[in-house]
Amino acid sequence: MMFMLDLIILTVLQLSSLFGIIIVAGFFINIIERQSVKFIQQSFGKQGFLFTSWVGTPVHEFGHYVMCKLFNHKVIDVQWFPKDKHASTLGYVAHRYNSGSLYQRIGVFFISIGPLFSGLLALALLLYMLLPASYAEFSTFTKSIEPSALTIENIMMIVKSSFEVISTIFVVENFTSIKFWIFLLLAIGICTHISLSPADLRGAFSGFMTMTLLLFTINLIALFIGWDTNQFVSALIQYNAYLIGWMSFVLFLSLITLVITFTISFISRIFLHISI
Repeated sequence: MMFMLDLIILTVLQLSSLFGIIIVAGFFINIIERQSVKFIQQSFGKQGFLFTSWVGTPVHEFGHYVMCKLFNHKVIDVQWFPKDKHASTLGYVAHRYNSGSLYQRIGVFFISIGPLFSGLLALALLLYMLLPASYAEFSTFTKSIEPSALTIENIMMIVKSSFEVISTIFVVENFTSIKFWIFLLLAIGICTHISLSPADLRGAFSGFMTMTLLLFTINLIALFIGWDTNQFVSALIQYNAYLIGWMSFVLFLSLITLVITFTISFISRIFLHISI
């Protein structure tokens, strides 16, 4: 009994090391986005939120679409933009896969979380094209990250340092640049559509369980042949150091979006109260 329990604990710890950063970041991004959307709708109604979807929805669906291609899922249909202002679905990627294929079943997880990566890529590209000096500074920072020892102290240091570097975007000199305001407007559109829908979360859970069973089986076999799977997993989780830096970038912009939308909502309510 203890033998199986130890294997389960080992598997859970390994999966947490591999995907914990993505899951935690996705959780906070989801909370922040929901509040931002609420403030937008309070200020501009549903039409205001639909306006942001013309930027955010195609970026969101692109993440699903690319992952479908990478994991050999057959894409049946794609809706990149909202077609009906009264519809609850802004966009989608309809796909199917061979449930007998382990690779494609694991792919369900990555397809579901694809918008987190496409949103990150879109924000990084916008920064590169519109605010190259800020991009160069942040890129230099991420290259300086030491991926070998990922302790709690190092994680906090990476997050703190990345926030400090990213804050250089919001300096007085940039406020006079039209490129800065274009970047901010597009970033708000992306950050209000980057989180995962309920359907995405269900798919992510399904794919995650498949990976859990696979890794548990590998650990079980490895135990009998004397292979230490922790060495392999440790080599893979080094990417987490870089991922923390870039996910901090997304979280920071999501927080900025939250502050901006809250401010607009607060001001609009004051004016509404005065007019009444």
